Amino acid sequence: MRRDAEPVLALKVPATTANMGPGFDTFGMALSLHNRFSVTDVLPEGRFTIRVTGEGAQELGDVEKNLLVKSYCRACRGFALESRTAIPLRRGLGSSSTAVVAGVMLANLLTDARAPEDEVLRLMTVIEGHPDNVVPCAVGGMTVSSWDGERLCCVRLPPLPQDLQAVAVVPDCEVSTESARAILPGEVPFRDAVLNVSRAALLAAAWATGR
Repeated sequence: MRRDAEPVLALKVPATTANMGPGFDTFGMALSLHNRFSVTDVLPEGRFTIRVTGEGAQELGDVEKNLLVKSYCRACRGFALESRTAIPLRRGLGSSSTAVVAGVMLANLLTDARAPEDEVLRLMTVIEGHPDNVVPCAVGGMTVSSWDGERLCCVRLPPLPQDLQAVAVVPDCEVSTESARAILPGEVPFRDAVLNVSRAALLAAAWATGR
């Protein structure tokens, strides 16, 4: 396809912040920082080419390791992809979620599948392993999600005033989600669990009421 030709499909996918306060694996919010993906051509099944500019370009340009390609339905046709990545990798801004969401959305849009939203969100959660990043990445805004390994329930909370701003502090070091989760305790004391539930309920209520 010529460089100046219109893309077959273009997606703009937001960064997210999750595990907000007491909302571990539950609360998530989309941010105004985006990765952009453009399918420039539809290729034969199983064939992919990727051109990446921006954050993590060298790493993300490897088709074999690219999470977007892994998230794309294996039975689908291939594609030629161009992506402009602005979200830092492994810095807590949901870069992996943008790849999962974009991959599943491309599979849904480039085929005749046209799966309903609840099935699409469930597949994204299965691939990612938890919903707190992929759900707000897919639907936008502030979301609350529940995932038991099979069933996903999620609610998008009302928007807050437009002048609300999020400030992200991005560290120089990289920490993968797997490494961060590996150091967490397997159990928490009952008193701590009750305190956290009360704070999580309070955060959802405060957001919903604008307080």
